[in-house]
Amino acid sequence: MKYYHPDTDFLRKLGIPMPKVATHGTTEEVRSKLKRLKVTNWRQQGNTLYGDTPMGPLVQKIPTDYILIGTDEEGLPKFKKIVL
Repeated sequence: MKYYHPDTDFLRKLGIPMPKVATHGTTEEVRSKLKRLKVTNWRQQGNTLYGDTPMGPLVQKIPTDYILIGTDEEGLPKFKKIVL
């Protein structure tokens, strides 16, 4: 017995052909059009690193033995390892 997906089974029952799949470009074309998400402000709370971006906050967990000491020329966070 052949399986028909519930979202498209009504098309088969009505005799309507399936819609054509349109590609939006190759992986290389899509990657060439991507823009890097720039973080405007980094802050650390506990072991959570927060970055403010135009699209909303960026949140990452970092090891507890590192602290944020600032940013480099590209705006990426710089860390210092805490040695006890």
